[in-house]
Amino acid sequence: MNKALKYILFFSVSLLLACELDVIKDPQQESTFVKFYGGNNEEEGKDIVVRDSGYTLLGTSSSFSPNQKKELFLVKVDKIGNLEEHFTFKEYKGADITGKELLMTKDGYTLVGYSTDDRTYDETEIIQTDFDGELKWEKQGINGIPLDIDSIPVPNTGYFLLTKDFYGQVLYLSKIDLTGVLVQVEEIETEIDYLSYNFDLGASIEFINDECVVIVSHNDMNQEKNIHFYKFDYNGNLLNTITQPSGLNYDVLETCKTSSGGVAITGYSNDSTLVFGTFDESLEPVIPVRIMNDPALMQPAKFYIPSEIIEVDNGFLISTTASTTFSRKRTDIKLIKLNAGGIEEWAEAYTRNDNGGNKVKDEAGTVIAIDKGYVITGTFDLSTNLFMGLLRTNERGELISTTK
Repeated sequence: MNKALKYILFFSVSLLLACELDVIKDPQQESTFVKFYGGNNEEEGKDIVVRDSGYTLLGTSSSFSPNQKKELFLVKVDKIGNLEEHFTFKEYKGADITGKELLMTKDGYTLVGYSTDDRTYDETEIIQTDFDGELKWEKQGINGIPLDIDSIPVPNTGYFLLTKDFYGQVLYLSKIDLTGVLVQVEEIETEIDYLSYNFDLGASIEFINDECVVIVSHNDMNQEKNIHFYKFDYNGNLLNTITQPSGLNYDVLETCKTSSGGVAITGYSNDSTLVFGTFDESLEPVIPVRIMNDPALMQPAKFYIPSEIIEVDNGFLISTTASTTFSRKRTDIKLIKLNAGGIEEWAEAYTRNDNGGNKVKDEAGTVIAIDKGYVITGTFDLSTNLFMGLLRTNERGELISTTK
């Protein structure tokens, strides 16, 4: 690590705890692929990427800081979840920093987090490491809370980072080169009425037809919430905007590019039910955005916060945090599989209690497809502490043995 850097990142050498999760739906099942990673305070799991020898997870840890400050938490495990290495990275001013996004490039890892000491002026930080967790560069002080980041498809170009202000009134699309230099920033106003706030505003970026498309739903002049596609060239210049009537009041939280060149979206409506829809490469509706309400699969949960959507064989898969009550006193991680027409096929909730039989609050992170199944990360409530978690399922969403 370069000791001459003005802001030195802290590498933690503390050991992590790893333990098996008690799966409530099948108490006789042994050695299921569910593992926790954490220390003596709290950890959260947000994102995951797959590599040849296993998985790399990003989250937040407060276990390895002398003053229990939140730090970015990077964990490498093998294919059966055994711990290989872990790293923690301090916020450059010593504030709390929360992990949000993880990219794996040909040169290493790109970590994205945000500091939260002053909630009216959140800042995003990007850290680039090699595959061994050694710092290559960092960029601090980017406006807003991070929503999405992706590598620009043109080689050796850099990244587009999407952030929002605290009140959900402005989006910032930042172009950053491969050395961490901020090249350009474009602002997108999401609320015409500046007396209204959308603290839960979500948005995403996808690359469609050689353009960077920002996807968001927000109010128009008539105060109707429609879905908007802001199209930028790879230099970060706004080209034009496409608006599609939504027919629903909902926020876009996650998107994925489809094999046909379009985009699939998911989010939640104003009554916290899950929504889904698709658009073609011209950004015209293919599957109109609708509320997912199959009683056999979506109930009894009443509250959903999707954390990822991916295209899989013959359909789509959504990872979400689900609750049976609007108060969210108890939350579970849930996978929902849709067919190619957007109809619910199956749903699997990973419902569990703590050792005392009390209901817990687990939160879903991202999900990735692997050979013959899926891997999900998230945050697991063990009553005493929060832990970063990893679970692996078969193609039907059922937990598999840790030895497979």
